[in-house]
Amino acid sequence: MKKVWILLFLSLVAVVAYADKYDDWLNQEVKAIITKSEHDSFKALKTDAERDQFIKDFWAKRGTAYHDQYMQKVAKVNEVVPSKKHKGIESDMGQTLILLGQPDEQKTPDAKKRPSGGSDDDDDEEGPASGPQKKWVYNNLPKSISPTPVEVTFEGDPSTGEWRFTDKKKMEPILELARDYELSVAQQKPAQAQQAQQPQQAMPAQPVAPTASAVSTPSLKSALDAAAAGNGPKDVPFDAIVDSFMTSKGETFETVAVSSAADLSAAHVGIRVMDSSGAVEKEMEVPFANSSEKPGYFQAEVGVPPGEHKVAIGVSNTDKAGAEVKTLSVTDYGSAFALSSIIVSKGFDQLTEAKPEKEPYTFGKIKVHPSVDRVFAKSDTLILAYEIYNAQVDPATQKPNLEAVITFQKGSDKPQSAPAAAPNGLITGKKMTVPTSFPLANFPAGTYKLSITVTDKIANKTASSETNFTIK
Repeated sequence: MKKVWILLFLSLVAVVAYADKYDDWLNQEVKAIITKSEHDSFKALKTDAERDQFIKDFWAKRGTAYHDQYMQKVAKVNEVVPSKKHKGIESDMGQTLILLGQPDEQKTPDAKKRPSGGSDDDDDEEGPASGPQKKWVYNNLPKSISPTPVEVTFEGDPSTGEWRFTDKKKMEPILELARDYELSVAQQKPAQAQQAQQPQQAMPAQPVAPTASAVSTPSLKSALDAAAAGNGPKDVPFDAIVDSFMTSKGETFETVAVSSAADLSAAHVGIRVMDSSGAVEKEMEVPFANSSEKPGYFQAEVGVPPGEHKVAIGVSNTDKAGAEVKTLSVTDYGSAFALSSIIVSKGFDQLTEAKPEKEPYTFGKIKVHPSVDRVFAKSDTLILAYEIYNAQVDPATQKPNLEAVITFQKGSDKPQSAPAAAPNGLITGKKMTVPTSFPLANFPAGTYKLSITVTDKIANKTASSETNFTIK
């Protein structure tokens, strides 16, 4: 009996050790940078094998260099951020340093009442501040985090020495946007991420914020400048598309895809997002080749605010370059009934595991390969993928009541529509992902306008989206 109890005790110790390992990873090691969707996905996992694979994939998305330099930065934060109860990286100030970096200004405001929704340890009631305060001002954060200055106010806790947010509810959405930006930088520009994550030499609350740098390759910069002026070079031929989508939780994101028949294994892609007046909003330079993509194909997620934009896309190969400008209308989907961009494709891959929602042209375990040039042969099957957002749900059936009409119009010919039908797709949160296909054998050669119109019969609303493709 004693032996049985020893075995049971050792088993319990092992379970606790494993629980501590995963809790420490989630709540200490990656607390600053793990996004809400990643956090929720990790918490939903049932087995240690799933958790180990998640952690492996989490760092694979960000890269080895990012991981190593991030861990150095965490170690530095733990050294310089005061706290008697927690590690520095667990604190509000530590997370701010990691995600927002060095403030442009530091102030010591007069003590004020703590607003409702302060730190996790606070009651949700106003009351006199219990310690000194510090205010950090960020004037030049990336626009995807905040287009306007951000003020962060901390309150010192005399009992723990820890600096906590005076208004945690205000800061949570800003930090979440910063996590999305951090992931975007790590995925889209490894060299930039490495530079941004270098540990700071004098980091007592003064680290350097990771900010998007301008394109550095001279031929690529010149090509983007020329394209923005209306005369982009054509020395490196390529095709490009820009699209807009929404996650199941209502977050808007945009994608860029580039393809070329040329050997671009050593090439770089430059992306410059401008507002309707031509003012630069965001710019990045990324290697064309990516081990996760097939040769001759590039894709990236580019976060921009809602509105009308111009996207200059350039490809530089040695001393030659090509560039062009695309228009991009970004909808603030919110709760509006709407459709995504339409993806036209010749094929897709079945993945072994689901990818994050913002992974370009990837829907769970399905990776669609968009036809960037939108040119098909009559022997091809036209594969379409689109998403329906914010459809109303019937309280009785707990299902939407939708009707979709797909219309093809060749040149100035009379439009031809497929029979109206209920879209058959996968519903996740606020969206339905719909795949469908059409054999092209009986389609005459030519250029077509493809439009999809979906009616929400419950809300009595209609939404549409359109694109073009060519049959040769």
